[in-house]
Amino acid sequence: PWSCTVLSPEPSVIPAPTPTPAVPVSTPAPAVDPTTCPGGPGLWESCQDSRCCMDGSMCFAKDAYYAQCRPSCTPGIHEDDVPGQRTPWSCTVLSPEPSV
Repeated sequence: PWSCTVLSPEPSVIPAPTPTPAVPVSTPAPAVDPTTCPGGPGLWESCQDSRCCMDGSMCFAKDAYYAQCRPSCTPGIHEDDVPGQRTPWSCTVLSPEPSV
């Protein structure tokens, strides 16, 4: 037979999981980089014109006017940018224009 005996002094409550805020995902440079260019800019240098980097880092666009060789890139504001330059990064990976 069933019993209605209380087995614990308080009912168990399982807390609901706390929702995690959406965080932009960083875009890492691929393991094999077809956009490496010998003699091109290196890590943290501008690659707006070359659209490639010499050291295996990737050329990530900030906007239509600036791109930088970086190991990875997260879209949005980068707190390490110079205070007057803290505008969002698109993090679009640039590659050299094909030769004709």
